[in-house]
Amino acid sequence: MNKCNNDKDFSQTKEINVLDLIQLDINEEQDVVENLLPIGVSVIGAPQKIGKTFFCLQLAISVSTGQSFLNKNVQQGTVLYIALEDPKAKIRKRIKRFNCKLNSQLDIRFENAYDPFFDLESVIKEKKEKSPHLNLIIIDTFAKIRKNQKTEYDLEYEEVSKMHELGMKYHVCILLVTHVKKAIDFNNPFDSIYGSRGITAAVDSMMVIFRKSLNLKIKELHITGKDIPDDQLILI
Repeated sequence: MNKCNNDKDFSQTKEINVLDLIQLDINEEQDVVENLLPIGVSVIGAPQKIGKTFFCLQLAISVSTGQSFLNKNVQQGTVLYIALEDPKAKIRKRIKRFNCKLNSQLDIRFENAYDPFFDLESVIKEKKEKSPHLNLIIIDTFAKIRKNQKTEYDLEYEEVSKMHELGMKYHVCILLVTHVKKAIDFNNPFDSIYGSRGITAAVDSMMVIFRKSLNLKIKELHITGKDIPDDQLILI
C-alpha cells in the first residue's frame, strides 16, 4: 500500500496518488455568497424590467459591506460592478433608493456596450493589483461585452469556460447578468437563460428570477450549481 509522503511537492504534478491527494493541505475555496456565488463564474437570468439591476446592486453592496444577502453569509471584499446598460445618473438614483450604508469597497465601471477592444482579463488584472481583496465582479449585461454573438453550444461553452478560468486565476466570482427567453418553462427555469446550453454547462452556479403569480411585487429566485444546493426563494 502506498504511504503518503507529506514532504513531496505536488504543486506541479499532473498525476497524484489518491492517498497523497487526501492528505494534501489545500485551502478550500469559500463562496463569495454562501451556497449562491462560488469562486469562478456564475450567471443570473431574468426578464426585462423585473429588477435584476436592483438585485445585483443590492448584492454588490452586501458583499462590499460584509452584510448578509438573502440571509446568506458573505465573504466581504471589493466589488467591481461593470455597467453596460445604465448611465451614471440611473445607477446613482437606484443606489440612493436603497438608503443603506455604503463604503469605499464598491466601484462602478461604466463601459461602452459592444466595444470590440474591451478586455475583461486586463480589467480584472488591473483592479486586482489596486484592490487585492477584490472578490466579486458583476457584468450587467453579459451580452454587451461578448465578442461573438452566435449561440452555438461549443462557442458559448468555450467563452464562458475562459471566464471561469479567469475567476479561478484571480480568485474572484464573475457574475454574468443576462436576459431570459420570453417563453419560460416554470418546471425547468434554467433552460430559459438566453443562449445555448453551452452557457449553463460552463458556469459554476445559476440564478433565474421571474414572476409566476399575478402579484407583480412577488418574484421567485431559483438557484442551482455544481457545488451549490438547489434552492428557491421568494423575493418581495
